[in-house]
Amino acid sequence: MKTWSEPKPLCFDDGSPLVHPIAPCPIYRIGENDYVQFFHGGFNAEDTYFPRNPLKRVFGTFDPDGEQPIRFKAGTDKVFIELPDGLTDNFDTKDALATYSSCTYDGAGHILWYTDRKFFLLGKYIK
Repeated sequence: MKTWSEPKPLCFDDGSPLVHPIAPCPIYRIGENDYVQFFHGGFNAEDTYFPRNPLKRVFGTFDPDGEQPIRFKAGTDKVFIELPDGLTDNFDTKDALATYSSCTYDGAGHILWYTDRKFFLLGKYIK
């Protein structure tokens, strides 16, 4: 009989969690054993929906023997998208990055397709 394990946070290889508020946090396969994860990198303990800015990116590698199947190297996450200065994180949709996204490959690279604060569809190369 097979069963699920107890839920655990998604972590970097040093055991620190990828901190993320209640929002989409897409992960995409971008190579034979390579993945990219998008996350916000923080949340307010009193309001777990925020902050949703900036959106960070971290690359990972499939690790069949690891405790979690994809290994994300600690300290390698980078800002991928950031709101301009002056906008704040609150539940006004024009002020929050919520990446309801998809990923395609066009021969030149992988493109993350995402909504710009839920108004415009934009594409940005991942690497």
